[in-house]
Parts: sequence; structure tokens; C-alpha cells
Amino acid sequence: MDKHSDNVHDLLQRAAELIVSHHLPEANQELERALSIDFDHEEVVTSLKYSNFWNDRQQRVEGLADPFERGEYLLTQWNVFQGFVDRVGPRIELTMNAFRQHVFR
Repeated sequence: MDKHSDNVHDLLQRAAELIVSHHLPEANQELERALSIDFDHEEVVTSLKYSNFWNDRQQRVEGLADPFERGEYLLTQWNVFQGFVDRVGPRIELTMNAFRQHVFR
């Protein structure tokens, strides 16, 4: 693997860690950095799509005070996300697993 690929891989890994720890804006920044290195990198492009999906829903989640409502909303959105993933291209397991942990923890 060349230095260029290592850097993109490191940024993808860092973004996944940030997603798991519920730091979506920072994860998005890491993915944007990876995109600036390799604009056509399929894992980066698809991971950004996943991230944008959840960023769009984050404010709604934060606005729900009732834990039950939050859980219901997240479960519903996870099902929507599964369909979204199937439409946007091949699954990126690293990012999928990070969002799985983000949503269900």
C-alpha cells in the first residue's frame, strides 16, 4: 500500500472511531479530508453519504426528550438507512459497523 492509500485508510478509520463515540461533525471532517486526498475513493464517497444521512437526522434525535421516542425514531431510521445503503452502492462495512454502534448504543 502506498503512502496515499495509508492516509485515506487512516482517515476512514479515525472517522469510524468518531462515529462510534457520537462525534458526527468531527467524523464528517475526517471524511472530507479523505475526499480531498482521493476524490474518487469509493469507500470515502460512500462513507460520506452514510454520514450525511445520519447528520440530517441528528438534530431530530437531539430534540426528542423521551428515551422511548428516541429509540423508536432511531430504529425506524435504521430501517430507512438499510434501504439507503442498498441504493447508494456497495456496503462499506467499516462505516456500517460504526453507525450500527452509534445508533444502538
